[in-house]
Amino acid sequence: RVASFYGGPQVVGGILPDAVEQGRVAGQAMAGDPGARAYPGAIPLNTYAFFGHRAVSVGMQDLPGAETFRRQDPAAGRDLKIVTRDGRLAGIFGIDWPFDGGVMWELILRRVDLSPVFDRFVADPQDTARTLMSSLWR
Repeated sequence: RVASFYGGPQVVGGILPDAVEQGRVAGQAMAGDPGARAYPGAIPLNTYAFFGHRAVSVGMQDLPGAETFRRQDPAAGRDLKIVTRDGRLAGIFGIDWPFDGGVMWELILRRVDLSPVFDRFVADPQDTARTLMSSLWR
């Protein structure tokens, strides 16, 4: 096992930064560090390029009770998949679709309710997520 992902110990990933964070939190707890906090679980985030395309993957997609929303633009070769559960983002996966993986990661980690802005989020995930996070970071 490398690192447990957000959603439970049954979901295991092999992304090095997640393993480092899990080890840091475990080390702080073992050392009795007063700044130690509970490990919330990792949220998978990956980005890669292939044949001139860029893909970004954040979060989970196969969750009980999740809803999936899909947008495709075959002419441009773009594909977007948004997964929500209980009105909150659980995962977002795109090929040549602009969105900030780190901002989406924060939306998932913070369990931000997308219900009030969901239609805008599906239409323009990047700008909607940036607007949401700028209000949360202030």
